[in-house]
Amino acid sequence: MKIVITGAADGLGRELARKLSDNKLVLIDYAEDKLKEVAKEYNCEYYVCDLSSSEQVEKTCNEILKSNEDLDILINCAGAWVNERAELNLSKLRNMILVNVFGTIGMTSCLLPKFKEQKRGLIININSQAGVEREEGFPVYGATKHAMAAFRKNVKRNFGNSNIKITDIHPGMIQTKLFEKDGVNYPDEAFKAYSLSKETVADAVLFVINQPEEVVIPALEIKNVHENL
Repeated sequence: MKIVITGAADGLGRELARKLSDNKLVLIDYAEDKLKEVAKEYNCEYYVCDLSSSEQVEKTCNEILKSNEDLDILINCAGAWVNERAELNLSKLRNMILVNVFGTIGMTSCLLPKFKEQKRGLIININSQAGVEREEGFPVYGATKHAMAAFRKNVKRNFGNSNIKITDIHPGMIQTKLFEKDGVNYPDEAFKAYSLSKETVADAVLFVINQPEEVVIPALEIKNVHENL
Protein backbone atom coordinates (compact mmCIF):
# COMPACT_ATOMS: atom_id res chain seq x y z
CA MET A 1 0.00 0.00 0.00
CA LYS A 2 1.02 3.63 -0.53
CA ILE A 3 0.54 5.53 2.74
CA VAL A 4 1.00 9.26 3.44
CA ILE A 5 1.81 10.12 7.06
CA THR A 6 2.02 13.69 8.41
CA GLY A 7 3.95 14.49 11.58
CA ALA A 8 6.26 11.58 10.77
CA ALA A 9 9.53 12.93 12.17
CA ASP A 10 8.83 12.20 15.82
CA GLY A 11 6.43 10.75 18.38
CA LEU A 12 3.42 8.79 17.15
CA GLY A 13 4.10 9.64 13.50
CA ARG A 14 7.54 8.07 13.69
CA GLU A 15 6.10 5.01 15.42
CA LEU A 16 3.51 4.70 12.63
CA ALA A 17 6.31 4.82 10.06
CA ARG A 18 8.02 1.97 11.91
CA LYS A 19 4.86 -0.12 12.19
CA LEU A 20 3.94 0.45 8.53
CA SER A 21 7.45 0.24 7.08
CA ASP A 22 6.57 -2.83 4.97
CA ASN A 23 4.47 -0.49 2.83
CA LYS A 24 5.48 2.32 0.49
CA LEU A 25 5.49 5.39 2.71
CA VAL A 26 5.36 9.11 2.00
CA LEU A 27 6.44 11.00 5.11
CA ILE A 28 5.70 14.67 5.87
CA ASP A 29 6.97 16.95 8.64
CA TYR A 30 8.42 20.42 9.14
CA ALA A 31 11.45 19.13 11.13
CA GLU A 32 13.80 18.44 8.23
CA ASP A 33 16.72 16.77 10.02
CA LYS A 34 14.56 14.31 11.96
CA LEU A 35 12.39 13.64 8.92
CA LYS A 36 15.42 12.80 6.77
CA GLU A 37 16.60 10.42 9.49
CA VAL A 38 13.28 8.53 9.55
CA ALA A 39 13.03 8.46 5.74
CA LYS A 40 16.54 7.06 5.48
CA GLU A 41 15.84 4.42 8.13
CA TYR A 42 12.79 3.12 6.26
CA ASN A 43 13.95 4.01 2.73
CA CYS A 44 10.93 6.09 1.83
CA GLU A 45 9.83 9.27 0.11
CA TYR A 46 9.58 12.42 2.24
CA TYR A 47 8.55 16.07 2.01
CA VAL A 48 9.44 18.93 4.34
CA CYS A 49 6.23 20.89 4.86
CA ASP A 50 4.83 23.38 7.36
CA LEU A 51 1.18 22.34 7.62
CA SER A 52 0.19 25.81 8.80
CA SER A 53 1.07 27.18 5.34
CA SER A 54 -1.52 26.83 2.58
CA GLU A 55 1.18 27.32 -0.08
CA GLN A 56 3.39 24.57 1.34
CA VAL A 57 0.51 22.12 1.78
CA GLU A 58 -0.69 22.65 -1.78
CA LYS A 59 2.84 22.40 -3.21
CA THR A 60 3.59 19.22 -1.23
CA CYS A 61 0.35 17.52 -2.23
CA ASN A 62 0.89 18.39 -5.89
CA GLU A 63 4.37 16.85 -5.74
CA ILE A 64 3.00 13.73 -4.06
CA LEU A 65 0.33 13.35 -6.74
CA LYS A 66 2.86 13.83 -9.54
CA SER A 67 5.20 11.14 -8.21
CA ASN A 68 2.57 8.57 -7.14
CA GLU A 69 0.15 6.90 -9.49
CA ASP A 70 -2.03 5.59 -6.67
CA LEU A 71 -2.59 6.47 -3.03
CA ASP A 72 -4.23 4.17 -0.52
CA ILE A 73 -4.15 5.87 2.87
CA LEU A 74 -3.68 9.34 4.34
CA ILE A 75 -2.88 9.49 8.05
CA ASN A 76 -3.23 13.01 9.47
CA CYS A 77 -1.02 12.56 12.51
CA ALA A 78 0.63 15.98 12.85
CA GLY A 79 -0.61 17.96 15.81
CA ALA A 80 0.27 20.87 18.09
CA TRP A 81 -0.54 21.64 21.72
CA VAL A 82 -0.23 24.87 23.70
CA ASN A 83 -0.17 25.27 27.46
CA GLU A 84 -3.20 27.56 27.64
CA ARG A 85 -2.84 27.85 31.41
CA ALA A 86 0.39 29.77 30.93
CA GLU A 87 0.66 33.37 29.74
CA LEU A 88 -1.56 34.16 26.75
CA ASN A 89 0.35 33.73 23.48
CA LEU A 90 -1.82 34.41 20.46
CA SER A 91 0.90 33.43 18.01
CA LYS A 92 1.17 29.95 19.53
CA LEU A 93 -2.61 29.58 19.64
CA ARG A 94 -2.87 30.58 15.99
CA ASN A 95 -0.21 28.05 14.99
CA MET A 96 -1.99 25.30 16.95
CA ILE A 97 -5.28 26.06 15.21
CA LEU A 98 -3.61 26.05 11.81
CA VAL A 99 -1.67 22.81 12.34
CA ASN A 100 -4.51 20.86 13.96
CA VAL A 101 -7.41 22.13 11.88
CA PHE A 102 -6.06 23.57 8.64
CA GLY A 103 -3.32 20.92 8.38
CA THR A 104 -5.93 18.17 8.47
CA ILE A 105 -8.34 20.01 6.19
CA GLY A 106 -5.63 21.04 3.74
CA MET A 107 -4.06 17.59 3.32
CA THR A 108 -7.45 15.90 3.10
CA SER A 109 -8.91 18.39 0.64
CA CYS A 110 -5.89 18.20 -1.67
CA LEU A 111 -5.80 14.39 -1.78
CA LEU A 112 -9.55 13.69 -1.76
CA PRO A 113 -9.90 14.20 -5.56
CA LYS A 114 -7.34 11.43 -6.09
CA PHE A 115 -9.25 9.08 -3.79
CA LYS A 116 -12.48 9.99 -5.56
CA GLU A 117 -10.90 9.31 -8.96
CA GLN A 118 -9.72 5.90 -7.72
CA LYS A 119 -13.12 5.24 -6.08
CA ARG A 120 -11.31 4.11 -2.95
CA GLY A 121 -9.15 5.45 -0.14
CA LEU A 122 -8.82 5.59 3.63
CA ILE A 123 -8.25 8.73 5.69
CA ILE A 124 -7.30 8.39 9.36
CA ASN A 125 -7.20 11.48 11.56
CA ILE A 126 -5.36 11.27 14.86
CA ASN A 127 -7.79 13.32 16.91
CA SER A 128 -7.97 13.28 20.74
CA GLN A 129 -10.22 12.60 23.70
CA ALA A 130 -10.41 16.40 23.74
CA GLY A 131 -12.42 16.06 20.53
CA VAL A 132 -15.21 14.15 22.27
CA GLU A 133 -14.97 15.30 25.89
CA ARG A 134 -14.62 18.64 27.67
CA GLU A 135 -10.98 19.20 28.65
CA GLU A 136 -10.59 21.49 31.65
CA GLY A 137 -8.24 24.41 31.07
CA PHE A 138 -7.53 23.92 27.36
CA PRO A 139 -10.53 25.32 25.47
CA VAL A 140 -8.72 26.26 22.27
CA TYR A 141 -7.04 22.86 21.95
CA GLY A 142 -10.42 21.23 22.53
CA ALA A 143 -11.99 23.47 19.90
CA THR A 144 -9.41 22.36 17.31
CA LYS A 145 -10.15 18.72 18.00
CA HIS A 146 -13.93 19.18 17.89
CA ALA A 147 -13.45 20.99 14.57
CA MET A 148 -11.55 17.98 13.22
CA ALA A 149 -14.41 15.69 14.26
CA ALA A 150 -16.98 17.93 12.54
CA PHE A 151 -14.86 17.97 9.39
CA ARG A 152 -14.64 14.17 9.37
CA LYS A 153 -18.41 13.79 9.65
CA ASN A 154 -19.03 16.12 6.73
CA VAL A 155 -16.37 14.51 4.54
CA LYS A 156 -18.03 11.15 5.16
CA ARG A 157 -21.43 12.59 4.23
CA ASN A 158 -20.06 14.10 1.00
CA PHE A 159 -17.81 11.28 -0.17
CA GLY A 160 -19.10 8.11 1.47
CA ASN A 161 -20.75 6.99 -1.76
CA SER A 162 -17.34 7.12 -3.48
CA ASN A 163 -16.08 4.19 -1.36
CA ILE A 164 -13.84 6.55 0.59
CA LYS A 165 -13.50 5.68 4.27
CA ILE A 166 -12.60 8.18 6.97
CA THR A 167 -11.94 7.53 10.65
CA ASP A 168 -11.14 9.68 13.68
CA ILE A 169 -9.01 8.00 16.33
CA HIS A 170 -9.49 9.68 19.73
CA PRO A 171 -6.68 8.64 22.07
CA GLY A 172 -6.22 9.86 25.59
CA MET A 173 -2.81 11.15 26.66
CA ILE A 174 0.06 9.58 24.70
CA GLN A 175 3.65 9.12 25.86
CA THR A 176 5.22 11.60 23.44
CA LYS A 177 7.03 14.94 23.81
CA LEU A 178 3.98 16.95 22.76
CA PHE A 179 3.70 18.63 26.16
CA GLU A 180 7.44 19.10 26.65
CA LYS A 181 7.57 21.17 23.46
CA ASP A 182 5.59 23.86 25.26
CA GLY A 183 7.47 23.60 28.53
CA VAL A 184 5.25 21.19 30.48
CA ASN A 185 6.96 18.18 32.05
CA TYR A 186 4.98 15.48 33.81
CA PRO A 187 6.71 13.10 36.28
CA ASP A 188 7.64 10.00 34.27
CA GLU A 189 6.07 7.37 36.50
CA ALA A 190 2.80 9.26 37.00
CA PHE A 191 2.58 10.07 33.29
CA LYS A 192 3.07 6.44 32.26
CA ALA A 193 0.51 5.28 34.81
CA TYR A 194 -2.40 7.02 33.06
CA SER A 195 -1.25 7.50 29.46
CA LEU A 196 -1.02 5.35 26.34
CA SER A 197 2.19 4.20 24.70
CA LYS A 198 2.87 5.19 21.09
CA GLU A 199 2.84 1.50 20.21
CA THR A 200 -0.69 1.06 21.56
CA VAL A 201 -2.06 3.96 19.55
CA ALA A 202 -0.22 2.81 16.43
CA ASP A 203 -1.81 -0.63 16.88
CA ALA A 204 -5.23 1.07 16.92
CA VAL A 205 -4.36 2.65 13.57
CA LEU A 206 -3.42 -0.77 12.19
CA PHE A 207 -6.71 -2.15 13.49
CA VAL A 208 -8.60 0.44 11.42
CA ILE A 209 -6.45 -0.21 8.34
CA ASN A 210 -6.98 -3.96 8.54
CA GLN A 211 -10.78 -3.85 8.52
CA PRO A 212 -12.54 -5.55 5.58
CA GLU A 213 -13.11 -3.39 2.51
CA GLU A 214 -16.82 -2.98 3.26
CA VAL A 215 -16.28 -1.91 6.90
CA VAL A 216 -15.65 1.63 8.09
CA ILE A 217 -15.05 2.69 11.69
CA PRO A 218 -16.27 6.31 11.91
CA ALA A 219 -14.56 6.98 15.25
CA LEU A 220 -12.49 4.98 17.72
CA GLU A 221 -11.89 6.13 21.30
CA ILE A 222 -9.03 4.63 23.30
CA LYS A 223 -7.56 5.62 26.66
CA ASN A 224 -5.61 4.22 29.57
CA VAL A 225 -7.97 2.54 32.03
CA HIS A 226 -6.61 4.77 34.83
CA GLU A 227 -7.01 8.09 33.01
CA ASN A 228 -9.53 10.45 34.64
CA LEU A 229 -10.43 7.94 37.36
